[in-house]
Amino acid sequence: MLNAFVSGPQNLLFRNAFDGDDWSDWQNLEVKVGGTVSCTDILVIGAHCYDTSGGSAVQYSDLTRTSGSDILVDDWGGQVSGTASPVVTGKNGDTLHLFVNGPGKRLWVKSWHGSFSEWKNLPVAIANASPGCAIRKVGGNVWCGIVDNKAVRMIMVEANDL
Repeated sequence: MLNAFVSGPQNLLFRNAFDGDDWSDWQNLEVKVGGTVSCTDILVIGAHCYDTSGGSAVQYSDLTRTSGSDILVDDWGGQVSGTASPVVTGKNGDTLHLFVNGPGKRLWVKSWHGSFSEWKNLPVAIANASPGCAIRKVGGNVWCGIVDNKAVRMIMVEANDL
C-alpha cells in the first residue's frame, strides 16, 4: 500500500492510500499540523509524519492505523529550519533517520531503532537548504541532496557517521 499525506484545509493532515489498483478517498486524520509535513512508512509501526514549521521536529505517529486523538504527537525538539527528510532502512524497515537543517546551518540527524538517539551534528554545512535524503533498504551510506545557489549538491554521509 502506498500512502500520500498532505497538509490540507485548516492545516489538517489528510491521507490518501493506493492499493495497487485504486486510490482511496482522502481521509481527514483530524490532527492539526503547522504547515508542510514530510512523511515515511516505518514498516513495523506504520507511517509517521514530521512537521518542522514551529522550529522543532514534531512527530505524528502510526498514521496508517490511527486518527484524531489516537495519533501520538511527540516533539523531538531540536532547532530546525526548513523541511525534515525522514528515511527508513533496515531489513524489516525498522530503522528511521530524520535529517534536518539544524544549528549552525549544518546537517543534523536523530535516529530510531527500538529507541531514540540524541540529535547528532553531522560534518556537513548546508546553508539555508532543506535536505532531501535517501538510503538503501539494506542500509549503507546516506545520500542527501540540497539546492545551494540554484544548483543541486549531493552529499554522502557515511553509515558509521550516523
